[in-house]
Amino acid sequence: FIAAAEAQSFSDAAKLVNRSQSAFSLQIQRLEDALGCQLFDRGTKQIRLNHKGKQFLGFAKKSLELQRDIYRILNDQPI
Repeated sequence: FIAAAEAQSFSDAAKLVNRSQSAFSLQIQRLEDALGCQLFDRGTKQIRLNHKGKQFLGFAKKSLELQRDIYRILNDQPI
């Protein structure tokens, strides 16, 4: 999700995370289905975060930071 938000393209984001575009798009669709809302406004060549997507991006980044901190703590590394 973060890669797509930053790249503003599912195909470019898929390349960044080493996934096929179709698999990546399916993951985004499943995320949106699980959340019960769309996170992106989709164009023919570009995507943009909508209001809910912008809100979710903040939480996604915080979640990723927490996961990294947990990993460091559990592996006796400084935060």
